[in-house]
Amino acid sequence: MHLTMWTLDVSGCDRGTRTLTLTLPAAPSLRPRAGIIVTALMAAFLGQPGWAAATEIVITFDETTGLAPTSSGTTIPGGEFGPELDFGDVVIDGGVIRLAITPSDVIATTLPNLYATTDYLPLADGSLLPGLISGDLAAPASSIALNVGNGGPATAELFLTAYSGLSVVAVDSVILAPFGSLQGFSAPLSVSGTGITRFEVSSNQPAGAIDFGIDTVAISIIPEPGTGVLLLTGLVLGLLPRQLRLSGRS
Repeated sequence: MHLTMWTLDVSGCDRGTRTLTLTLPAAPSLRPRAGIIVTALMAAFLGQPGWAAATEIVITFDETTGLAPTSSGTTIPGGEFGPELDFGDVVIDGGVIRLAITPSDVIATTLPNLYATTDYLPLADGSLLPGLISGDLAAPASSIALNVGNGGPATAELFLTAYSGLSVVAVDSVILAPFGSLQGFSAPLSVSGTGITRFEVSSNQPAGAIDFGIDTVAISIIPEPGTGVLLLTGLVLGLLPRQLRLSGRS
């Protein structure tokens, strides 16, 4: 039986680089139907957002309607400053948005705000933050990058941990100088892996003395397969056996 192969190369298009190859029997009775199916599948292949390259989301904590508090103690929980912040693609929790009050406060890589946590300074209602910053993703990611800074008076190691479900995917860490040092108390961290659904930022600072912040969180989201592509692929697989039987009788 002769075979006909269709190959669609979309390298360089704005949907990313993808190649779709279908190999189908070239029986006369199958050719018209196969051509229709392949044409429809190619259209869905190009048009579905599920085939797009990974999307990068950047969160700077700067787009607030009001002026952020200068300390955790003046933050009223439940508003636009946190602790829980829902950005649609990710929910970040465990800290509050705070104004970067001095030029040396380079934990904030973009001004005017950063997102900080401490387990010893109560919020305006008397509650305490956990001393751990987390991010839960609406869709799996392939990488997380952010800037982290030591807000405490002693040298500390800070960690960025990525999870897929309950499993650790990757960990990055850095040792930072005390806050207020001329340099070395702020640095970037990044992790990458397959199917990241959650990340956490933590430190080795002792309980009752945890104090650090983050800024400029960049997340690469992995697109889900397009619904149309999945349906049409199923259509191809479902129709081929029937068409093969018909062509075999002719």
